[in-house]
Formats: sequence, C-alpha cells, structure tokens
Amino acid sequence: MGRRNEGKTKTVKKRRITVYAPEMEIRERWQREADTRTQGNMSKFIGEAVEFYIEYMNSGVEEKLSRLKELERESRALKKRVESLMGEKETLEKLVAALEYDLNLCRKSLERPPDTAAIEKIDDRLISLLKSKTRSTEEIMLLLGVANDDIKGRADVISQLHTLLDLGLVKYYGTVWKWSGR
Repeated sequence: MGRRNEGKTKTVKKRRITVYAPEMEIRERWQREADTRTQGNMSKFIGEAVEFYIEYMNSGVEEKLSRLKELERESRALKKRVESLMGEKETLEKLVAALEYDLNLCRKSLERPPDTAAIEKIDDRLISLLKSKTRSTEEIMLLLGVANDDIKGRADVISQLHTLLDLGLVKYYGTVWKWSGR
C-alpha cells in the first residue's frame, strides 16, 4: 500500500511560503525548537507557531493584558494604601498606649485620698502667687522670702508645689509653674 494522496501534492507550490529569519542565531534557535517539538520539521514548527500566535491574539489577549495592567496599577495603589494605614495604625497604637498610661495614672490618683495634712500645710501666699500668674521656682522663692541658703525653707516650698502638682492644681512646664486648679 502506498501513501495516500490527500491532494496536498497538487497544491504544494501554491501553499509555499518562504520565511527568512532575521539572524542566523534565530534560525538556529527555530531549528532547535523544531527538532524538539516536531521531529525536525521546520515547516510544521513554523506553521504551528503562527497558528498558535493567531489563536492567542484572537482569544482576547489584548483585553486580558489591559486588565492585567489595570490590576497591577490597582495592586500598587493598594500597597501604598496599606503602607499608609500601617503608619496610621502604629501612630494610633502609640496614642492608645499613652492614653492607657494616663488613664492608669488617673485611676491611681482616684484610689488614694488626698493627703489632707499636706494640703493644710500649703501656704496660702503660695496659692495666691500661683493663681495670679505663671511663675518660675526662683521667683516663687523670692516672693515668699525664702533665701537661697535656707535649705529647709526651699524644700518645704518645693514639697508644697509637688503636692499641688499631684493634686492637679498646678502644672509644671520645666522652668515655670502655672495654676490650673479651681
């Protein structure tokens, strides 16, 4: 039995397409691919590659690539948003920690009753001085008549200032005292 003639022999010259590879390296690569994929039949390999490309392009690849690029843009935007939210979260966690610390301080101050003996020892002149305006420690000492060499007198005034501070009646700003109470 001979080979069946499927009519291809009659049309072989009409179906012929001559393809030139741009460079010898490319032609050699095509030949290696043809050897692997189509048992060395370059014509069959090129035909399959062209058909695959046509199907690929007609299958909505451009739309898929466009959608893929859109998704990549969305992904980048979401990553930036996540980074921003992580920063906000970190800031809020620090704020919560600070507020919890302040809340614990407030709770502790409510748990212990004010030291009435210490309050009774506070000089009325000191309260009047603080209520009138913000003053430095040295100014307070001078106006109360406490000399620089009077260690006990200075310690008493400082103790009174700290009692007022603990009670929330004054605030200390590093160098000055300011009345904040009633």
